[in-house]
Amino acid sequence: MRRLALFLPVLIVVLLGGSVFAGIAAAAPSKNYTVTRTFGPYNGAAKIGQPGSVPDGQALAVYCADRESVIGGTAKINRKTSYGTAKSDVLTLDVVGTFYDTDRSDYALGWGAFADPTRKSGWNSVTITVTCRRQ
Repeated sequence: MRRLALFLPVLIVVLLGGSVFAGIAAAAPSKNYTVTRTFGPYNGAAKIGQPGSVPDGQALAVYCADRESVIGGTAKINRKTSYGTAKSDVLTLDVVGTFYDTDRSDYALGWGAFADPTRKSGWNSVTITVTCRRQ
């Protein structure tokens, strides 16, 4: 009788605890993910249309998938490229941030920046990292 009295409360706690743990195990995974893309290399002294020039009038952009949100993003100039390491930045960035692109049918929300040459010789690339959220 004594064993049964100790066994029942332990059994109830185990059963209740098991259902609590099952609820935790069934929790949805994170909906956020990161997309990173590197553009370039670009030559800071190249004029528009020359090899290594930055895109004319076109932002460097990374897109989230269709019907997904942009949480935030960053743009970084990389001095180290396949052409070697530049002593200084030969590009400047004009950050656009989050935008809606009506020209694309598959991906509407993006994060971007314009890369502007400084007319200094050397090579840089640009890395854009965006955090997206699934709906």
